[in-house]
Formats: sequence, C-alpha cells, structure tokens
Amino acid sequence: MITMIPSYKGKKEREFRFYQESNGAWFVDLPEWKAARWHLQMVAGADYILDSLKSEHRDDITLYVSLEHFDGAEVLVKSFEDPQGDGADYRYWDTNQKAMMTVWLCGVTEWFYGYMPEKIYFRKVLD
Repeated sequence: MITMIPSYKGKKEREFRFYQESNGAWFVDLPEWKAARWHLQMVAGADYILDSLKSEHRDDITLYVSLEHFDGAEVLVKSFEDPQGDGADYRYWDTNQKAMMTVWLCGVTEWFYGYMPEKIYFRKVLD
C-alpha cells in the first residue's frame, strides 16, 4: 500500500486524462502524484479499455469517473482485492467483445480514494 501521500478520501468524482506514448503505453495524468511515474502506467486490462475508447486521431483520452452511478456510465465492479494492499481486480463488461473482462487497478486508486471502491463508474468525455 502506498501511504506516503495523503488520499483524496471523500472525493467521489473527477475527470482523469490518460495519454498514450509512442510505444503504446498508457499513463494517467496525475500531477499531484509525487512518487515514481511507473506507478501511473495503465496495464492489465485498463490499457485495453483505453485503447477501445481512444479516438483514432488522438493520443489521449479524458474519462469522467465517479463512485456514484450516472446516466450513460460504464462500470468496473471489484471482484478481488490484493491482500498485500496493491490494488484490486475489477470485472468489466466489454460491449465490443461481448464478454466479461478483468481489469487490475493498482494501489494509486486506493491512494486517491482512500480505499479500493466496490464500483467505479466512467464515461468518455467527448473529444
């Protein structure tokens, strides 16, 4: 568990910008994060979601993310929390693949919210 920086406990919604580097790696743009940049890389299914939502002519995407349901939201549902405190696995219904996918979110999520939320709702903000 990353505890060197205080969480944003109580903050339920935010727009997050994600950007893709020329090698295809995705990162969340989180200026308040002061630890190693590699913690911000989106991997293990989160990168796939971003690939599927990305516009062809852009190398970034903004998602409106909330811990409360809102109209038009897609949802990540926690299925397994890492006992060592480094994130959790979430289930995600991929409408393109018509299949349930697994997405891992690291401990930066817990740092931001103060815990690993049971559900995370999101929607792409239009380009």
